[in-house]
Amino acid sequence: MVWTFFALALGALGLTVKIVLDHVREAQGLSVQIQRLRSEETRLEQEIETHRQGLAEAKSECDRLNAEVSERQLKVESIQAQIDQRKGDMARRGKYRV
Repeated sequence: MVWTFFALALGALGLTVKIVLDHVREAQGLSVQIQRLRSEETRLEQEIETHRQGLAEAKSECDRLNAEVSERQLKVESIQAQIDQRKGDMARRGKYRV
């Protein structure tokens, strides 16, 4: 009976050692994965910040271009008004001057 108990105790001890070794191996693998994922997270955060800066630059460029477009539209309207005025003057004068 003692031999049976001794054999079961050795089996349980062997199983415990196996479980602990498996846990250590798994923990090392997870540690490597965690480090890789953290470095990937840092790289992606830097990339996001770079894209945010690019977005801010693009927005400022867009605002500048919108202001320029508005300014040019005002010029076009002014020139169109001058053209219309000259057409009206020419129509009143007639086609040919005598």
